[in-house]
Amino acid sequence: MLSLSMINKQYEEVLLLKTTHAIKFLKLSHLLTYMRKKYFVPPIENVKWEAENRKVIALYRKIIISRNSYKSQKLMAYS
Repeated sequence: MLSLSMINKQYEEVLLLKTTHAIKFLKLSHLLTYMRKKYFVPPIENVKWEAENRKVIALYRKIIISRNSYKSQKLMAYS
């Protein structure tokens, strides 16, 4: 099982990859899926869970923001 620091390291490695935005989007999506399963991240906002898991939700949201930026860049390329 990966710790939060190991997940963060993988996240940073994905950002540094010299590959397409689509590949980065997929790799970040896989990290998010892993976090959802390992840390039982709720599918909808849960204030109590977030208060008890601040480090988890902070990293999770950081990865989502990065992933979504690659998604929007990918979509802009097709415009």
